[in-house]
Amino acid sequence: MGRRQVTDEAQVEHEQWLRGQRQEAYVTYLDAVDQGLTQLADIINSADRYDEAANEGHEWYEIYESIDTRGEEAWDLVRKPLERVYLLGPEKVNAAAVEVDNRLADVKTVVCFHEGDAPWPNLELYRTAKGFMDTARRGFLAVTREVIWTAPRPRRVGPWRRR
Repeated sequence: MGRRQVTDEAQVEHEQWLRGQRQEAYVTYLDAVDQGLTQLADIINSADRYDEAANEGHEWYEIYESIDTRGEEAWDLVRKPLERVYLLGPEKVNAAAVEVDNRLADVKTVVCFHEGDAPWPNLELYRTAKGFMDTARRGFLAVTREVIWTAPRPRRVGPWRRR
């Protein structure tokens, strides 16, 4: 076995290991995003409970603090898995993850935003933000699928001839 063949095999083995690490990170990230979205949807779906609390004498500023706390908890679910995606790349996956992260931030903002006497929750704005989030998620999935489905192979540098 020649030196080049050993080097090629080591390169392919490393690329396969990296591919497995990436796949695990991408799936973990998507799961975390889905859990975060579920928690944000639960906040929206609990609007009646918050109205009841207000009717029982709780101040809205206290209720909004509770909503903000729940929103931050949903956001926290995604932070570490996102960092792992950033570490493993490649750059086109990182760009797609940034888009998902930005759209998730939009959903969180819509869910947790409250202004004066404006009705809360704003379901129309929530549905719009969620639609953009779903589009970003599909884009992330498409990019990661392309990365995962590309099989590792040795890289050749310079001219190569068999003797």
